[in-house]
Amino acid sequence: MPIVFTCDSCFQKVETPTDAAGQKGRCPHCGHIQVIPEKSSRPTPPPTLTTSRSTVDSLLGDVRELSQHVGNAEQEQGSKGEWKNDDPEVWGEDRYASRLIHEQNRVEATSRRLMVPAVGLIVSAGALYVASVITVLVFAFYAASTPSGESLSVPALGIMLLIVAWNCLLATLGIVGANHMRQVRSYSQAIGGAMLMCLPHAAWPLGVLFGIWALAQLTRAEIRDTFRRP
Repeated sequence: MPIVFTCDSCFQKVETPTDAAGQKGRCPHCGHIQVIPEKSSRPTPPPTLTTSRSTVDSLLGDVRELSQHVGNAEQEQGSKGEWKNDDPEVWGEDRYASRLIHEQNRVEATSRRLMVPAVGLIVSAGALYVASVITVLVFAFYAASTPSGESLSVPALGIMLLIVAWNCLLATLGIVGANHMRQVRSYSQAIGGAMLMCLPHAAWPLGVLFGIWALAQLTRAEIRDTFRRP
């Protein structure tokens, strides 16, 4: 009567002659080599996978930890300006909210760095307005003190009006650019206002000081990228 036993590897039934007992044989199903038993044995059922609740909780904890690491890596990638999609349906509500918080923090940090030069440009623009008013008052006083038979020359009056108009134009554009700097909006208007305040005007030394300061900040890559955020 042949010896019937179960392969230790594939758990398939194997039959061998009785004279092969105690010798090593190869399973015809999987090729596993094992010692042939002395007599037939009852089939051994394949092992079953039993999972306890503690094992499941441990696996879930590992998954959450991995998800957290992935999320942190994506936030670090986003700090380099490499975010590609703003759609909450693509990113998910939590990741989209984290992205918005990250962008808001970048904007606030940039606004703080540009606050002093922006305020300096506003002060310079205010000085231009004051210089324009003083120019008009001087010419008015001069006209009032001129004898009745004389009058201001047309060239002098034209030069005065051009100076006042130039100062008021630069002051207005400088204030607009400074406000865009403070709010981190419209990079072109912010840098344009800083450049205009470097041009000759009644408050030129003050305007040049804060204008160059603002340009030095605005040309930094991280600040430029913040202005160009989606």
